[in-house]
Amino acid sequence: MKPFKKRFPIIKNWSGIFTIYVLDDIITKDVLERHLVDAGNVIGIGRFSPRNNGYYGRFDAEILSWEEY
Repeated sequence: MKPFKKRFPIIKNWSGIFTIYVLDDIITKDVLERHLVDAGNVIGIGRFSPRNNGYYGRFDAEILSWEEY
């Protein structure tokens, strides 16, 4: 009996919007955006992401709005 091969889908174009609450004033918009961009390039999302020695799962990040309360 042959071993079962796993197949994972590749989603070429995707997007999402989410909210981040920053609780420390030392984290500015520029610092947060730089960390998000680096996370997209170095860590990524998913099973075969750069964090797992893969080449999928990278993402581009940008801050669409920044509000202070």
